[in-house]
Amino acid sequence: MVNPITETPKTLVNAPFKADHVGSLLRPDSIHQARKEFKEGIITAEQLRKWKRLKSNASSTNKLKSV
Repeated sequence: MVNPITETPKTLVNAPFKADHVGSLLRPDSIHQARKEFKEGIITAEQLRKWKRLKSNASSTNKLKSV
């Protein structure tokens, strides 16, 4: 029996999946700049999508090369 004043009960969860965090959740400054330009109407939504795709592919390639 767990004493709620002196001990914290442990929670065990047997989830039907496993999740690992790989990589960084921080976006590069160039993505922030592209989003800002989109909001200001300097670039189109299609240009923003292409920019994101280019940057995500480049970072994936760089990660693979460094391994």
